[in-house]
Amino acid sequence: MVTSRRDFLTEASAIGMGSYFLAGGILKADEATPQAPPASMVFETILTEGVAELSYLIGDKATGKAAVIDPRRDIDIYVELARKHKLTITHTLETNIHADLVSGCLGLADRTGTAKVCMSAEGGAEYGFPHEKLKDGDKIDLGRVILTARHTPGHTPEHMSYLAAESNHPDQFSDEANFIEYVLFTAPPEPKYFGGGHIEGALNIGPRAELSIWAGWMLDPKKPIFLVLQQDTDLSEVQRQFIRVGYYKFGGYLLGGMEEWNNDALPINSMAQMDVHDLNSALPPKDLQILDVRTPGERQDGYVPGSTYHFLPELEKKSDRLDKSRPVAVYCDSGYRASLAASLLLRMGFKNVQNVPGSWKAWKAAGYEVQKPKDRKKGTETNLD
Repeated sequence: MVTSRRDFLTEASAIGMGSYFLAGGILKADEATPQAPPASMVFETILTEGVAELSYLIGDKATGKAAVIDPRRDIDIYVELARKHKLTITHTLETNIHADLVSGCLGLADRTGTAKVCMSAEGGAEYGFPHEKLKDGDKIDLGRVILTARHTPGHTPEHMSYLAAESNHPDQFSDEANFIEYVLFTAPPEPKYFGGGHIEGALNIGPRAELSIWAGWMLDPKKPIFLVLQQDTDLSEVQRQFIRVGYYKFGGYLLGGMEEWNNDALPINSMAQMDVHDLNSALPPKDLQILDVRTPGERQDGYVPGSTYHFLPELEKKSDRLDKSRPVAVYCDSGYRASLAASLLLRMGFKNVQNVPGSWKAWKAAGYEVQKPKDRKKGTETNLD
């Protein structure tokens, strides 16, 4: 039976408490703060920074059984949590087929030797590995804690949500609310070292949580990756972020980073900066090309007058719409994506490229003019000029 998200919530409410699992525990519809899970239940939320992915470990203290939902590729955290709570992971589940990260289900099953891999059999889903099929209404019995699968297509055709019940009190498990909140309200940091000196042809993907997202957008997984790190101790975490989105081919890393490169007197490129005050002084733009690389939704909320729009993941294929003989000033929301876009343009042969530090946030803080489109298009439409 196909269940809409609204019907799913209605079902949960009608049967019992009608609560939602959130990062801090269980949140009832009429309460403002999360409560602790029921006494017999272990409930852990794991946030993977950067790819806006939430995974969960749900266990039964009495039987010592646990299920992991939507595990990420680096699975140590689930093994450690299971050990902490004295649980055995007996099942690994997916809510949907993920297009933005590599699942850890198979790795977790292999690592534990006890976990069954369970996948949705709804919506025509096909998989290239052994698994147990889950249909709408199927139950996973952990003891007093029972997970019930509910087919809730929408995000993907095979999408499953789960009702976690303890002593006939059902509570909805779904990661959608937390996912949306994380995506909307987590702003990426601005890197501070690339513009001052970098190796020719390098792409600036800052060593932060957002690395996984932009590696997935911008890099070819078939080509080896050579890393230039801010510090050598970042290596393990940076590799882990690549692995989460399916990048395993590493050619090596620069020992000692740019400091050693400098000490060896090797050639260094720099990236020019243009602050928002100089950018405003250049309006209306004549020779200068002002490039906005934000999301479509951000663009339609307002932009620098006279700017051209290309969504960052599409910049390389649309770069022929820019004039390489003219200067380019690139901005995003805070500077992180602008620096990445500027490094990409330099690699493609643009000679006069300037990053706008602070970008849109600095522009608005300075009180400069904001232009808005006459007609708002769909949020996913990227052809906005």
